[in-house]
Amino acid sequence: MNKEIVTVGQIEVDMTSSMAEPDFNHLPLLTTRDLVLFPGVTIPISLGREFSRELAKMAADRHIYIGVVAQTDPEVEFPTDQLCDYGVIAEVVKVLEIPDDKTTAIVRAHGKCKILDVRSMGTIHGALEATVKPIKETKARMTDKEMVALVSTVKDTAVKIVKKTTEAPPEMVLNIVDISDPTLLINLIATHMPLPISAKTEILATPRIKERAYRLLTNMARSEQMLDIAQSIHDRTRQKISEQQRNVFLQQQLESIREELYGDEGPDADAANLRKKAAELDMPEPVVKIFERELSKLSRYAPQSPDYSVQLSYLELLTDLPWGKNDAPVSDIAHAHEVLDADHFGLEKVKERILEQIAMLISAPSSHAPIICLVGPPGVGKTSLGQSIATALGRKYRRVALGGLHDEAEIRGHRRTYIGAMPGRIIDALRRCGTSNPVILLDEIDKIGSDFRGDPSSALLEVLDPEQNCRFHDNYVDVDFDLSQTLFIATANTLSSIPAPLVDRMEIIDISGYLPEEKTEIARRHLLPRLIAEAGVDAGDVNLTDDALAALIDTYTGE
Repeated sequence: MNKEIVTVGQIEVDMTSSMAEPDFNHLPLLTTRDLVLFPGVTIPISLGREFSRELAKMAADRHIYIGVVAQTDPEVEFPTDQLCDYGVIAEVVKVLEIPDDKTTAIVRAHGKCKILDVRSMGTIHGALEATVKPIKETKARMTDKEMVALVSTVKDTAVKIVKKTTEAPPEMVLNIVDISDPTLLINLIATHMPLPISAKTEILATPRIKERAYRLLTNMARSEQMLDIAQSIHDRTRQKISEQQRNVFLQQQLESIREELYGDEGPDADAANLRKKAAELDMPEPVVKIFERELSKLSRYAPQSPDYSVQLSYLELLTDLPWGKNDAPVSDIAHAHEVLDADHFGLEKVKERILEQIAMLISAPSSHAPIICLVGPPGVGKTSLGQSIATALGRKYRRVALGGLHDEAEIRGHRRTYIGAMPGRIIDALRRCGTSNPVILLDEIDKIGSDFRGDPSSALLEVLDPEQNCRFHDNYVDVDFDLSQTLFIATANTLSSIPAPLVDRMEIIDISGYLPEEKTEIARRHLLPRLIAEAGVDAGDVNLTDDALAALIDTYTGE
């Protein structure tokens, strides 16, 4: 019996068959998770969802056409608008019930269509129907020599990929070889190739078969290259290790992947330098364990990864901290007295108190360093006294400005989970000093504020408590550091704004001010030479009498 073929909306319909004409305004949709079907291809589709089984059986029983369209998100169980823009109009040839409660539908695709509107199908819960626009498929012209060469290249590449991967069915090689129709060949290969859904949808949307073949060949070439790289990595690692060395096997695979990505560059050089620096330090045993653990993490990061730079910065800080490094103690109290007298005129009682504290440090260098707080009005020399104490002891000196500080993390450091995390100012000062027994001046301790970011003065309680600061914990460093050998000197204008628990932890030394005679000597010895040098004049050109100095002191100076 001869077939009578009629074109209905660009779709060829066999009028001698029992199939009803497709209803393009109410076309039932069979949604697939990981399959993009192309025109002319007949394929078995495994139906896992109940509404898909019901829809396929209905289509087979009633001999009606359906639409087959892929989901953009395969994880969605009941898709609504998560569908690709293009699909195919197909017929369900047969529905097979397979043991283990599995159903397979043999589906034959006819023509391509564009999905215009999707809505719920009332007769089957969860199923969809759509208004579609049939799109005519162009035929390949085999008189085009470029098309002939293109089809041949696509066929050869497809055969290579099928032999290299288990995702494509092996019997596909025989099907490819036997097909002579170039359009059907391109559509069959595009259906079965292990390509992303988005790439297949883009190929299906291409109207001209020649352009479709070009897009298919481009994606196949990329897929073949990835398979070759994966196979190269696999072969290289298999040659280096045995089956019993599973951990070594995983490590070798990781190194091979890095070699493919970055060549000879990698984190090995940084890890070697860090390990060399750590070997020269006297790190406590718990710190050594944490260092080795974090160093092993570094080797797992790619050098171009943001996590690599964060991890490297943390390890560099650990090796920059002065673990076990101390400046040699000074035992000459006379030298300390000379330094204080040279730098400061007057303040005899203040210097006597400071010398008492220095004498304690000299007599018992391994004991806890005292916490000194210099209290007095601005300009009396509190900050410069801290510098003089460091010089007298022969220690490194670092000033930490606390005025206007509101964030507790400035003292304790930020946790490394935050972006832009940094260590606190105390740890940073120790790193810059390069020794664990420097003199650190906490300037303007009475001007610390507090807000929603915490109370820095409370964080200072741990820093300034001799019983606690031997195990100071910075959130960024995340290991304990011994601050007991560090000499902290705080400065303040008044004690009224400092919390009482913080005052109790410090040795208060009051600097009330200077007598007029002392101010005159300070001006002669220290201030005038500096001002003359700043003005760029000779000392002989300036003649300032004692009466003039006294008038300046009485009129323009104050405590």
